[in-house]
Amino acid sequence: MGKKKTAAERVKVAREKRFNDDMTGIDDRPVLRKILGYSEGLYEVQIEVWRE
Repeated sequence: MGKKKTAAERVKVAREKRFNDDMTGIDDRPVLRKILGYSEGLYEVQIEVWRE
C-alpha cells in the first residue's frame, strides 16, 4: 500500500490533469430529469420497502 496523499497533493494532481474547479454555474436547485426505464424498476422495489 502506498503513502497516503495529503489534500494539497490531491489538489495539485487534479490541477495537473486539468480539473476545472470553477463552481460559478453550480447552485442548490434540483435538476429534474425523467427516470430511465431500468432505474424505475429498481426504485419501485426500494419504495415498496420504505412503505412497509
